[in-house]
Amino acid sequence: MAAVEDYDFSQGEAGASETIPMEAGQIRKGGLIMIKGQPCKVADVSTSKTGKHGHAKCNFIAYNIFNNKKLEDMMPSTHGTTVPVVARTEYTLVDISEEDFMSLMDDAGEVSAAKKFRKQNFAPLRMQKNILICYLTVLLLWNVGA
Repeated sequence: MAAVEDYDFSQGEAGASETIPMEAGQIRKGGLIMIKGQPCKVADVSTSKTGKHGHAKCNFIAYNIFNNKKLEDMMPSTHGTTVPVVARTEYTLVDISEEDFMSLMDDAGEVSAAKKFRKQNFAPLRMQKNILICYLTVLLLWNVGA
């Protein structure tokens, strides 16, 4: 019989999943769905009636939540698909340095270390006040929107 010492548990994951399973027929307009490996927001769902093969089909029209690319998918309503787990965090922009590093304050009032994002022109942002920065975390991808 194998002992505990025979197994390597040093590289386990936390167990948190990036997607959750859901039946296709349960996903509604405004919900989230994974289409072709991309997290999308559902714009329209149409369900066909049961045909001679016995399955009602769901036709999804959705848009990628990061680049707004239109994607479509069709699957039986009783079959499983995946829904992305999305975490949204909002920060208030405190300062932008000359090197384009941002200082962000969370809801608790704590200012995080300066963060540098993609090469963008931050000059218009330096003139404004009360700017809200939203982080969307999906499938370990980060996207920034203002």
